[in-house]
Amino acid sequence: RKEIEALSEKYGLDVQLDKLITEISVGEQQRTEILKALYHGAELLILDEPTSGLDPVSRDNLLDLLRSLCEQDGVSILFSTHITSDLDACADDVTYLQNGTVAQSVSLAGFTAPWKKLTGPETALAPALRGALRGLRVHRGEFEALYPSDLPCPAGCREELADLQTVMVYLEREAETV
Repeated sequence: RKEIEALSEKYGLDVQLDKLITEISVGEQQRTEILKALYHGAELLILDEPTSGLDPVSRDNLLDLLRSLCEQDGVSILFSTHITSDLDACADDVTYLQNGTVAQSVSLAGFTAPWKKLTGPETALAPALRGALRGLRVHRGEFEALYPSDLPCPAGCREELADLQTVMVYLEREAETV
């Protein structure tokens, strides 16, 4: 018990050791499971949707804990999620699955850096521009798509940095239309 209490304090896990798992919140259940793994000396945590069902504060606290485990204690974490902002907050590398197949496995920066989001009037969609776009969507006379970050912004268009979610959405959109 003393070892578990020390681990709990070290990582700020704040678990109630005298309660049944069914009597505590989802967030506390997550922390308890992580504490159990750390107690057994785990060097790799495999977490499936660990932040789903958590309130924003519990979610943020869990992400802080996961970052700390990786940075300070060398624990590796395989983190499966559909909440891309969680990955933005704590991932070093991203493996992107499309239709059950690994489409890309790169650093987080390597996944987003090649792209920017381009928007503009549908009239700007010359054939050469269309060929450079990924996940094109046209709606009410305006288009939006991914565009290679190393190409200049075409006249009359607007560009912005693409974050992880933007890249995933447009790549998925493109995959659905192929």
